[in-house]
Amino acid sequence: RQARLWATSTGGEGQACNRAGDKAPVRFGDEPPLELQRELLGRFERLGKDDHTRRWPIQAMRHSQIDIARIGAALSDQGDLLLYGCDIAKGVDGVNFVGKIAEATGADIAAGIAAVVVAYRSAETIDHCLQRLRAAEGVAQIRVVDNGSTDGTLEIVQRHALADARVRFIANPDNPGFGTACNQGAFASESMWLAFVNPDCWVEPDTLARLRAHAQALMRVHGGDALLGVDLVDEAGVRDGAARRRDPDFAAMLRSAAARKLDISIDETQTLQTVPAISGALMFLPRTLMERIKGFDQDYRLHAEDLDFCRRAREAGASVAVANDLRVVHVRGVSSRSRPVFVEWHKHRGLWRYFRKFDARRHGVATRAAVWLMIWARGAFAILSKLTGSIMRGGR
Repeated sequence: RQARLWATSTGGEGQACNRAGDKAPVRFGDEPPLELQRELLGRFERLGKDDHTRRWPIQAMRHSQIDIARIGAALSDQGDLLLYGCDIAKGVDGVNFVGKIAEATGADIAAGIAAVVVAYRSAETIDHCLQRLRAAEGVAQIRVVDNGSTDGTLEIVQRHALADARVRFIANPDNPGFGTACNQGAFASESMWLAFVNPDCWVEPDTLARLRAHAQALMRVHGGDALLGVDLVDEAGVRDGAARRRDPDFAAMLRSAAARKLDISIDETQTLQTVPAISGALMFLPRTLMERIKGFDQDYRLHAEDLDFCRRAREAGASVAVANDLRVVHVRGVSSRSRPVFVEWHKHRGLWRYFRKFDARRHGVATRAAVWLMIWARGAFAILSKLTGSIMRGGR
């Protein structure tokens, strides 16, 4: 299957390159080199400069039928065209623009995906995770951010980086938190699509490419960005309830134990099931959404940052959904097993931050105090249980 990377430099010059990285001016059939990006930008200038973010790409398409015909004639049978680093393909209008090129040329057109993996003492699973990401369709970049692992995780990542130029890593000297590391990895990449993948998640070869197709379709229908998750299961095939969640209502939790259950059941009739929140174990989104909401809130250390991220994405107009037709194995808790008390402390700290950030101002002092007591009473019990378990295991 032939693939071409359609890339642009800052000067707007067009280049074509194959997967081996060999570059050449863009050519179509026997025509002389055609710098398509410069040509389109020139057409934009002639069309006028008002409201360029919404109207130029579509208008340029209407005036570029000859160029589009050349593209279609030049593509080999069953070939595809991969857009990489092309600003005019960003956002909802960019998705529509790319769709029109695909329709006009018959090509399978897509944009590169940057996979971001945040690791902490993940030596048990990260090798398999990276092997699968390297074999996944559409992955143009892999960024691994290690949060001060001491178990050999970084050495495994280094081996992958030596074997595959798409893999690069950031080695933090300490653990600044999951959200901070996600931001580091995302903003150290350039691809138009982002996939945050836990080091204990094992994607299939077509998982991310199909998520991209789902996101493009959803963005065309709803006219906003998309944030997608998948059907997460453990190694035995048991579903992870965190894959589909509602927003926590802490005041309601004071009145009803049922309100403490955030899981939402799968709707087998829907390929894309709209939900308030998905799991941070695997999130797929366009870079434009990441930039619009300014990434993850770095004041969370562990847990609840994915709930926060989903809520802010919805507030920014994005559709949040789970692709029920895509199943990914998630071996839960590999990193957290090494520091259970640390994890429980920051989990409940994150829940309190979430309440203060989104809901506290809607309630009086008495309710806020009761919520604080509920969160930290539960946290104290969880921490005590972890300590007791560690002592008992140490005595055996």
